[in-house]
Amino acid sequence: VGIPAKSGVSGGIIAVVPNQAGIAVFSPPLDEHGNSVRGVKVFEALSEKYGFHLFDLSLGRCRFASALQDAGPLEGHGA
Repeated sequence: VGIPAKSGVSGGIIAVVPNQAGIAVFSPPLDEHGNSVRGVKVFEALSEKYGFHLFDLSLGRCRFASALQDAGPLEGHGA
């Protein structure tokens, strides 16, 4: 999904948006690669919504924090 991440066999995934944030999710159902099914969907949604990518040099220092303040819940997730 364009951002560095590491998953574990327990269903956890941690990811880094360079110079902005670290994000962790936990949801045990795993896919055939051993990654959390819902966790991958969360990171795909965040990457698509905010344009996160490791090689995007245009990311401003506070873009992620500003986006979180302005954002509501992700589609399909309760408040």
